[in-house]
Amino acid sequence: MSSLVAAAEARAAQDASKRGPYLAPFLPSSEIVQRESLRMLELTSDAVLYDIGCGDARLLVEAARQHGCQGIGIDYDEAIVLKARESVAQSGLADAIAILHENALETDLRAAHRIFVYLMPKGMAALRTTFVRILSEGGRIVSYVFSIPDLEPVEKLQPEPMTNLYLYTKDSLPAGESEYRPEEEEEEEEEEENEQQEQEGDRVVRAPQVEQRDGPNTDR
Repeated sequence: MSSLVAAAEARAAQDASKRGPYLAPFLPSSEIVQRESLRMLELTSDAVLYDIGCGDARLLVEAARQHGCQGIGIDYDEAIVLKARESVAQSGLADAIAILHENALETDLRAAHRIFVYLMPKGMAALRTTFVRILSEGGRIVSYVFSIPDLEPVEKLQPEPMTNLYLYTKDSLPAGESEYRPEEEEEEEEEEENEQQEQEGDRVVRAPQVEQRDGPNTDR
């Protein structure tokens, strides 16, 4: 088991409740969607595939079987997560695949280079900056049903009616974003933190000033 999967398993063991906002309905991928997605991702045996909105983990299981790669699935719904973990266990791939019960918008994706993502547009927009970083570092992302805003897919496929797959690589980035600069993200985070602190400061309730008075006159 890779260190990434082991660490993910350790976090998964601590999960106890539903995590994060509702970002997509449960929509199992068909065999043709799985086949085309894995083709687009160009997985190798040393890859770690992140499946954001992993559902019952069927894509991760198929990826591990076909390519011998590791997998990390993320889903916010506890019931679906339990189903996914059961599916992984039954497949005999528990040493290769970890399923996290997490808020997808807060999952650590710093080590991710191959991603399959199924989120509604608001989730895609929230993760866009992260996706730009991953693509600028040579990663590949396949999005299912919904596209990533303001990025141009290098391949778009409709394997089934009303179902689209979008492949993104570094070539998908606009000219101004082709070179990711981490200091820009740090500056954005610092600005957000400062704004939050200022807002909290404005809400501080100050104790009223008590007028100091001389004690009673005891001279008689």
